[in-house]
Amino acid sequence: MKKFFILSFLAIFISKAEFAWSRAPQIDSLSSIPLGPVKAPAVSIQTLSNGMKVYLLEDHELPLIQAFAYIRAGSIYVPADKLGLASILGSVLRTGGTRQKKVREIDRLLENKGASIETGMETEYGSASLNCLSKDASVLFPLFFEILSSPNFSEDQIHQAVARKIEALKRSNDEPEKIAVREYPQLLYGKNSVWARIPSSKSLLSLTREDLQTYHRRFYHPDRLILAIAGDFQKEEILKLLERSTEHWTKSSEPLPVVLPLEKKWEKGIYLMNKTGEQSTLLVGHFGEKRTNPDKFALILMNYMLGGDIFSSRLGEEVRSNRGLAYSIFSKFGLDTDYGLFYAMAQTKTDSTAEVIELIEKEIRYFHEGKGLTAHSLEFAKSAILNQLMGDWDPHFGYVKERARLSYFGYPEDYLDFFQKKLSGITLAQVKEVAHRYLFPDQLKILVVGEGAQIEASLKKLGEVKELPLPQF
Repeated sequence: MKKFFILSFLAIFISKAEFAWSRAPQIDSLSSIPLGPVKAPAVSIQTLSNGMKVYLLEDHELPLIQAFAYIRAGSIYVPADKLGLASILGSVLRTGGTRQKKVREIDRLLENKGASIETGMETEYGSASLNCLSKDASVLFPLFFEILSSPNFSEDQIHQAVARKIEALKRSNDEPEKIAVREYPQLLYGKNSVWARIPSSKSLLSLTREDLQTYHRRFYHPDRLILAIAGDFQKEEILKLLERSTEHWTKSSEPLPVVLPLEKKWEKGIYLMNKTGEQSTLLVGHFGEKRTNPDKFALILMNYMLGGDIFSSRLGEEVRSNRGLAYSIFSKFGLDTDYGLFYAMAQTKTDSTAEVIELIEKEIRYFHEGKGLTAHSLEFAKSAILNQLMGDWDPHFGYVKERARLSYFGYPEDYLDFFQKKLSGITLAQVKEVAHRYLFPDQLKILVVGEGAQIEASLKKLGEVKELPLPQF
């Protein structure tokens, strides 16, 4: 199994490397990699008495255990006047100690055991991870759950985390690509949308220890946690350990807040954010779709063919390889809980900014019209995606973690098998159909971060340009 994964990955890598050196690469000249039968590792799914769902995968090759928890929380549940709270809580959960232990004691214990515990927060979930030797599981799993269930949130660590976050926001203005990725969602979702909000120094400095405690009491409960564990353990023993480690952690007592649905409505436009430099970063796109959309499999393949791979895609071939106009270029078709974002992103020399935008628009239009899509490029996309999927399953922890993630987002337990079958069965006609239905070449929202004085005139030839101030933190 491992040999198969490694050989598949190398085959993809080698074909890409050869492709990169070609003067005028052609997707149809690439050979796809035939897929053999895939046997997924056996996972045991259990639910503890407190409602915690656990995915277990025994792997006795090394004396190690890895665990990852998805907690039903996230920045989407933070009040509008407390922006930044989720990020700070995700950090201080680990660094702020517990009611039983000072952070220095926790750090020493982990260092002596050669182990690590990390916590964080994303838009739609909180996270926590544990890596340790299997012989230390009986000590470190109780610590892991102590951190999650009874954090102390020390004032000093809160202040340090806030200072680091403010500094990170300020530094993000140093890099055009970070500015573009940060600001583009606001153009489509709106500045006050939970999917696009950005904290300020003011909101971060207003956060208190009580704010973190209130959020933690609301969201951190065992029945809102899905845990993935892989490594050197016996199932019955680890389940008993998990029960003992969480026996005093109470279930949730109130429902999750309601997140208002998005309206898929937008206007085209060109937006310029001035940033001194010798290159421009640009995003060209519009709304994507929801992950529950039945056309998602064709959309995934369509995006891969358009710009999902820098070497084998239409955008990579035409803009980067043939014309040499982009340092990097790719596309993403977001399939999220609510409407994601579709965009092509590129970095180019300042004086070629408008030309790259026109080329991206051209390729999106071609796809919309059913051009540039071939049976060979479709088969190559299927092969590349499925081989990468299988590569992500080795080591086993990657597979059990993905099973837990899919469960968190409501997918059925057989979804990975379903995904492979559905993706493999997509036809070229289906890809052309979704390209026509979900790509809107006449309604593109464009953001350019670059040297305004040098590019504004050329951008105005493409349409009205609206200048946006660079946010200061």
